[in-house]
Amino acid sequence: MKRRFVFFCNDGFSGPWETLMLLRLQEMVNTLEALDIDVMVVRLSDVTAEPRSVMSQIRAARPDAMLSANFNYLLLALVDLPDLLEQDIPLICLWDDPLWAVTTFFEPKPNGWGGNRERVYPRGLAGKFRARRDFKRYVKLTEGAESHAAGAPSPPPWFKELMSHRNMRHIAWDSGQVTVLDELGILDAGRVCWHPVATYSAFLDVGASGEEKPLTADVSFVGNIYLKLLEADARYQAEESRRLIEDICAVKTKQLHRPTWKLLVKAMRNAEPMKFSEFFDLYRLMSASAINSLARLAVLGGINHEVSLYGLFADPDSRELLARYPNLKFAGEAHHFDELPKVYAGSQINVCVSNGLIHEGTPSKFIDCVAAGGFALCDRKADLVRLFGTDINQILYDNVEELNQKIDHFLTRPEERQEIARWMHECVADRCTLRSLFQTVMACLDNEPSLNASRQSG
Repeated sequence: MKRRFVFFCNDGFSGPWETLMLLRLQEMVNTLEALDIDVMVVRLSDVTAEPRSVMSQIRAARPDAMLSANFNYLLLALVDLPDLLEQDIPLICLWDDPLWAVTTFFEPKPNGWGGNRERVYPRGLAGKFRARRDFKRYVKLTEGAESHAAGAPSPPPWFKELMSHRNMRHIAWDSGQVTVLDELGILDAGRVCWHPVATYSAFLDVGASGEEKPLTADVSFVGNIYLKLLEADARYQAEESRRLIEDICAVKTKQLHRPTWKLLVKAMRNAEPMKFSEFFDLYRLMSASAINSLARLAVLGGINHEVSLYGLFADPDSRELLARYPNLKFAGEAHHFDELPKVYAGSQINVCVSNGLIHEGTPSKFIDCVAAGGFALCDRKADLVRLFGTDINQILYDNVEELNQKIDHFLTRPEERQEIARWMHECVADRCTLRSLFQTVMACLDNEPSLNASRQSG
């Protein structure tokens, strides 16, 4: 019998993210339909505006599962559709960063998600959850401990119970995130399936074409830097918190394999206790802005070659600050699907400095680069070894000195670069596709023995 999925689509994007996210969402829906799944797309703006009508449509559709592009959007749907938890319909939770999902519940504003920028809820979305009396039927909304002791935050019980709800089916791309949630007591690691981050057809098509690409750069970096935003942040301007931020970034630069989360928890062991929400707010600043600015620039600025930077669209005012780093050259923006694959393929060496949110996971920009047939050097992540095997160690680095050594080695060895790029592309084309991801989702729904085995592997 043909399966039917409800797919919650966030239609509240704006600015440079809009085109990218809409293209990604469309390819996800197309892939599900190619797997003979009937997809019912539900916009989050409709969920917010007409929750009763949407709930009636979902009941009438009798879906086999419900999901969204990532877990955060599914949580937002649950805010207005708490009855979803009563339906005994599996909720597929495709993780982005569940620790960020925690912080979402404490934002003073929903940040425009769900198509409404005006509504403000007490203590963020957590306040809205608590305000719904009907939601208490399904999740006990106890306050729980909001203290921060010995560097480790104590999440409130209501969030643990929500994450562990019988309908949840968790798919993670970062095994380090799974470990942290298990250590925090939020979710048993045995309930989570791992799948490497998925790439998109625009990258795979360029990588599979076999055509020689024009040279774009000797050494390049693709991504964002948020230095201007960071320096304008009041927490960074305050001397004590700025010192904490810079000390953590300095350690991260010398030991890139160490996750931001662990560095922050260690640094906070001797600090004054703070509320759970305040701790996660600090984590969000560290992982999204500080590490992605200070640590990235320390690495890129320490390279002994000119580095062409593509992107920087999330904080365009940071471009002018690149003048502080003589070897860094802004090379322009590149359309994510139309131009970026050729940038990856045409650079002799792409340098990946992973997002500060990543613990041990497979960085999406590295996977996209490899999918496009590009050669890349990446900071060390355990899940890359899990995906590619130990041969991947030859292109991994842990500090600037090791990175410079590998750049010097590979710049003069084009045939070696091409051979490594070839077998990495083959692995990604087989294991890092949306089709492979959704096959894992269906195996999760079917509770196949192979899926249980994969939970224990790696």
